Amino acid sequence: EETFVMLGTSSALAEKVRSFCGDHQFNPKIAYHCSQIATVKSLVALGAGISILPRSTQSSKDIDSLVYLPLAGSQPDRELVIIRHLQRFQSRGASQFIKMLKAGVVFSTTH
Repeated sequence: EETFVMLGTSSALAEKVRSFCGDHQFNPKIAYHCSQIATVKSLVALGAGISILPRSTQSSKDIDSLVYLPLAGSQPDRELVIIRHLQRFQSRGASQFIKMLKAGVVFSTTH
């Protein structure tokens, strides 16, 4: 019954949220599309709807106006990539770190 505040269609995060909803046979009633996460959070704080965002968007400034609730069951995932300057020297430590990531090391992000 709640209306949703979502990121615009050009956002990779918005695509992940839409895919997650579709995987759970849920079609959100979208009231607003925004281009920035800060705008999504502002509209939710004003009572314009609810949203699905990564935990990493939570800020200490949100404590008086927003509540972050974990999703039950399966969680949406987010692809992370390594970026670096194409022509800059890569240290041995950086090379080893990238090699470790490519080998499939999984990091826990429990809060």
